[in-house]
Formats: sequence, C-alpha cells, structure tokens
Amino acid sequence: MGFTTRWYSKLINNDEMLRAAANSLFIALTASSVATVLGTMAGIAMHRWSSVFCASCLPGADAGGLPEILLGVSLLLFFRQVLDLTLGLLSILVAHITFSLGFVAIIVRARLAGMDESIFEAARDLGASPWRTFRHVTFPLILPGILAGF
Repeated sequence: MGFTTRWYSKLINNDEMLRAAANSLFIALTASSVATVLGTMAGIAMHRWSSVFCASCLPGADAGGLPEILLGVSLLLFFRQVLDLTLGLLSILVAHITFSLGFVAIIVRARLAGMDESIFEAARDLGASPWRTFRHVTFPLILPGILAGF
C-alpha cells in the first residue's frame, strides 16, 4: 500500500468536516480564554481568602473529585432540565468553560501558594496601588500558572 495523501485531499474537500473542525477550534479557543480569565480570578480569590475556601473543609475534597464523565452528564442534565437550554454551540461552550474553570483556578492558586507574601506587602509599602501591585508583581509571577491553565 504505502504512504498516500489521498485521504487528506478528501478531508480538505469535505465541507461538513471543515465546519466541524472550525466549530471545535472556536469552542477550544473561546472556552480556554474565558476559563483562563475567570479561573485566574477565582484562583487569586481562593488564595487571598484561603480561610473561606479551605479545600480540606469541603465535603468530599479528599475523594479525588468527580469523574469527568459524571460531571459531563450532570452539566447536560442541568442545562436541559434546569436552564432549559437547547443543545448547541452555546451549551457546549458554557459546559467547556464550566469544566475548565476549576482546573485553571487550582493551578493559579498552587502557583500563588508557593510565593512569599512579603513581596506583595513590599509593593504596597512602597506606595503601589492594588492594581499596580497586581500588574507589576502578581501577574508576572503567576503568568506561568496562567499559561499552564490555558
């Protein structure tokens, strides 16, 4: 038989497959971007108010979490029965964002957990506003975690 590119040409000429690939790419990029922004904010909040978000205090926190398939079925039931959403591009996008958000938050929180708080206090002592402290100190330090979450 040997190597052939015949199937690639058939794939490129198939409009339905190209549309499906474009939808998948759109969902992947949009869901990753939105989940990264929201997950970063959640990770920072979880780190800053760690007494409120005590992971060991949550019921079932040591059980390893829900298996992915169970979470997917739960989201499907929630979207259809509670929110009455039709299954389509929007519901898939919301489900992917919901699923990915937790992973980003945990990665960003783990990145922040290993940092010395005196760095942030020093920036504030030197007169930096909270936004400037985030932009010039916090963000560059957590950027590897944000990129890993993305």
